[in-house]
Amino acid sequence: MKPLTFFILPAFIGLFLVVPGLAKIDKIDAPKCNGRPSIVQGEEVEFLITGEWVDHANNQSRVSGNGISLTVVERKAAGKNSTLKIRLRASNNARTGNRTVTLRYVFGRDTFRLRVIRRPRIDRVVVPTLNAPFQSVDITFEGIGIRDITHVTAEGKNNSFDPSLDAGGQPTGFTVTPILNRQTNTSNRATVRLNFNKRLSHATVEVGIFSHHGCSGLRGGNVSSGSVTIAPNFSIARRGLKRTVTLNAPATGPNFVRSHNFDRNNRTYNVGDVVTVTVELLKPVPNPQGLVRVTKKKKRRVTLRPGQAVYWALLPADAFSQAGPTGTAYNANAFRNRIIIQPGQQVGIINFRVDQCPGSGERNTVKLITFTPDRNDNQVPNRKETSFTILCQQ
Repeated sequence: MKPLTFFILPAFIGLFLVVPGLAKIDKIDAPKCNGRPSIVQGEEVEFLITGEWVDHANNQSRVSGNGISLTVVERKAAGKNSTLKIRLRASNNARTGNRTVTLRYVFGRDTFRLRVIRRPRIDRVVVPTLNAPFQSVDITFEGIGIRDITHVTAEGKNNSFDPSLDAGGQPTGFTVTPILNRQTNTSNRATVRLNFNKRLSHATVEVGIFSHHGCSGLRGGNVSSGSVTIAPNFSIARRGLKRTVTLNAPATGPNFVRSHNFDRNNRTYNVGDVVTVTVELLKPVPNPQGLVRVTKKKKRRVTLRPGQAVYWALLPADAFSQAGPTGTAYNANAFRNRIIIQPGQQVGIINFRVDQCPGSGERNTVKLITFTPDRNDNQVPNRKETSFTILCQQ
């Protein structure tokens, strides 16, 4: 009897024909650099790949070299319109240049090229020394990979703790418009001009640099023009670079008190505590100015400006006393107490002791008031007051 013969070749061939051995990539939705899918060092990006059988790519798919991981996120079977979503995560020090992404199937594989772009960074921001109130200031970013900037932003950071100041040193609001110097923009340097709507002596501004260019590490996931291609549901964590800069210049006009800086952030003290306050002027006290007095025997320089007086008081006055023999001189019965801030200096120190509870409650609000430069002018900005708290045991 002859052995039975089974013909399985056609079935095997049929099986082979329906297995995705030769998947075909028709489209890759991803950020592009000169038409090639790309990723920036430190980014996490999702690519959406469309084509026949691409949904059969397995978890052995990978990117050549080190520093870039690949994770299959989603597969959707739809014949020639099947899709595969992958997530790429590049380390901060992943090697830049061209890589190969390999999609592996049960039988065979498919590949495409990937461009790794250098991660940009800002090493420092150069801010010029300002000798007078300003309305236009050039600041310079220095770093790596900051070329191809297409737009800049600037936002004023104004709050009660650090208010912007006008040319005379008084709190004010402002608007600012940034302009990039495109002619000098290189990979290592970018200069931005900040144009303010008024003259200021103090301002804090957050400045951002961005790019629509697909080969720039400054590109952002919210960019929708230029040569950057945005994939559906795809995201980029990095969106340009921002830095906060503070601009200071001497104010014009009288040298009023800018701030009272207490030695405790919460400005809260107990009976018996010594309170120390740093009083800051709008600008340094001018250096001594003198004239030469001529006599028959010799010439003698007479100092006209020995320093600037800051007059001060506490309310209620009798709740405090001088903080020991080396403390700031304090007389609760005086019309005004006084300290002198020396030429070339911008701050002076006031300290005093809390002698007794200033009220009947557990928490009592008291005040430090300064008058500068006129001790008799009780109006702002000559008068500046700051409240603080005394805790009392009941």
